[in-house]
Amino acid sequence: MGCNNGDISYPLQKKYEKQVQGIDLADNLKLPEDYSFQKVDIVNDNFCNFNDCTLFFSLYHHLFGAHGMEIADDVFMKLLMHTKYLVFDTGNPSEKNRSNHAWNIEIQKHFKTEEELFNHFGIPYTVIGKWNVGGGVRTMVVFQSKDMDDVFNVVNRFQRKLITVNDIQLYEVGSIGELTDALSFWKLEYDGKYYFGKMRHSRKEVLEVKEIENTIQVYNNVDKSKLLKFYGYSQTYGLLYEWVDNIKLIKKKVDLLNMKDVELIEVNGVQKYIDFER
Repeated sequence: MGCNNGDISYPLQKKYEKQVQGIDLADNLKLPEDYSFQKVDIVNDNFCNFNDCTLFFSLYHHLFGAHGMEIADDVFMKLLMHTKYLVFDTGNPSEKNRSNHAWNIEIQKHFKTEEELFNHFGIPYTVIGKWNVGGGVRTMVVFQSKDMDDVFNVVNRFQRKLITVNDIQLYEVGSIGELTDALSFWKLEYDGKYYFGKMRHSRKEVLEVKEIENTIQVYNNVDKSKLLKFYGYSQTYGLLYEWVDNIKLIKKKVDLLNMKDVELIEVNGVQKYIDFER
């Protein structure tokens, strides 16, 4: 993320012979010919790139300064849930020579130290290195997405409700016991925000993988205004989306990107697509 000319990731690509995807918002970059690149606005665009490891270096603090903590944390969450390992560092209050930078002024409203900044995510991390910059120190750490499952608070488990002619609600929220249905749905809370989890049980190994593949295809090819915000995948709670309180079914078995059983819903008067398992 924020690959610029690939100065960090391209040497890793060559040394370890791994597939690398660089993402940046900048124009006129001088990229190697054999370097895969996407121009993406990671704040405003729905993008879907699942991978083993994401490098998120020296970018979070710029998002923090430009958009505030809530949006910067939202991007952090989305990146973490799209990868196994998130390798991370960020500008912090220790950088005395940059104390007057806009991003540092904004961060100092919330955190006195780099450690406070790291700890506010509430997720365990491993320190792998440090480097001096701006009269201070940046620490490089690794977050693992599997640790994210432990910080979710389960508000509710619920299941799909039968649809009748006079009942256009798609889901009914209500506490239930052990689920025996093919699908489990979750309302999850983390850091004051709510998320919608969808986990498939029946023939999970086949269907879960296919649904993830379909979701990637949809989120990289369909207008983001027609989709719920997608955060990624949890081993415990399945596919993770933004939580919305009012969902109404418009039509079942809609054809979208040659998937014949997508559902068209309405969220606050806006029609959107969900359910990409077929």
